[in-house]
Amino acid sequence: MQKDKRKRFNMNTELQKYTKGKGIDTSIRKNSKLKNAKHIYKKYDNTYRLHPDVDFESLDFVYNKDSVNTTKFSIILLTEWIRYVKKGGYLIVEFENNSLLNNTKIHKIYDKYLSRFSKIVFEEKHGKSISIVFQKTKSQLVKGDSIDKWTFGIVTVGKRNEWVRQFIASVREQNIPNYEIIIVGTWNDPELKDKHDINYIHFTQKDDKGWITKKKNITFKKAKYNNVLVLHDRFFLDKEWYSGMKKYGNSWDAIFFPIIDKKGFEYVHWSIWGKGLMPIGYADIKDWGEDYYAGGTFMAIKRDIFNKVPLDENRFWAEQEDGEHGLRFTKNGYIMRANPYSKLHTTVTYIYDAPVYKFNSQKYGEIVEHRGKKWLYIQPAVDVMTRLFGVSFLRTRRKVSIFLKKYIKSINAPESGGKRT
Repeated sequence: MQKDKRKRFNMNTELQKYTKGKGIDTSIRKNSKLKNAKHIYKKYDNTYRLHPDVDFESLDFVYNKDSVNTTKFSIILLTEWIRYVKKGGYLIVEFENNSLLNNTKIHKIYDKYLSRFSKIVFEEKHGKSISIVFQKTKSQLVKGDSIDKWTFGIVTVGKRNEWVRQFIASVREQNIPNYEIIIVGTWNDPELKDKHDINYIHFTQKDDKGWITKKKNITFKKAKYNNVLVLHDRFFLDKEWYSGMKKYGNSWDAIFFPIIDKKGFEYVHWSIWGKGLMPIGYADIKDWGEDYYAGGTFMAIKRDIFNKVPLDENRFWAEQEDGEHGLRFTKNGYIMRANPYSKLHTTVTYIYDAPVYKFNSQKYGEIVEHRGKKWLYIQPAVDVMTRLFGVSFLRTRRKVSIFLKKYIKSINAPESGGKRT
């Protein structure tokens, strides 16, 4: 027993050399031995953010004890904390193995999400207890990138000029120092076409299929700035969108925002892909998992990251092009986060087209089905087929849907030479 105590003391002594300089303690309870670390605890979920209380890459160390293993959001926490560590600084984590986080999982997190810009310099196990130190080896900040520089993209087929005008006006009233607006598709607005802040790219290929993946990829390739927000032509920015972005900060891979529909209802287009017999459904803004993805109605992604993981141009509208991209984005070690401070408005009404999962910090939440219980039986069957067979099933489903719509329309159409009775 005495041997165990001595070993435990030596381990803590070893960690002390990584806690020199300016640092913070993000634990639920402050470690009283860290006199030089400010204690900052905020509730752990997908909206968790240390900025603006802490500047990015400004700290010599971030320390956390017995807290990272209390929630399913360990990936969010570890990738968030290391953003505030300067090159050469340390992220120090102590925890006990449990069902939410263990030694094997934290190494998988490191390999997938942290190894591009850090290395493990210390590790020690003592029974169920683990101490691990990550050293920042490369800055995550991109030279020339700034919260004051934005590229906004709109994909359109030319049928919503008034809505596009509304979006353009919403961008201009933000007073962003440096921005551009790229419109890809079909657009003809003589009063705005030659304005200095608009770059119109005419593109109509495969419009009958909805080649939005190509249009979005074009936007990112042509973007002048690293911050890129691409939207469909039914959205516009909230008046406080830019101030919300400044509060959130400029170190992120990808982010999504709350949406306010034309009736004032607020929601998020944030989905769970699921597994097994689970239906694909919407998640709470605070929720996160490796099988979650943002709906394709808009995407805010860093240009340098998106160009490494572009959209699949073999997919068209309504072929889960957003789901496939979101899952591949995470698979490549990038994180989609929630910014609750910046909101978007849509010119249409929210449709309850999928079930909603309640927030749960430990596992998948319970399902709420606004369309009625019968959909809990129909929806999983469709979603299981989607997960199993992908694009081939979605294209067959669309063909059947189009055929049925045409058939129903034909039998209800008036007969030649007179009205149908």
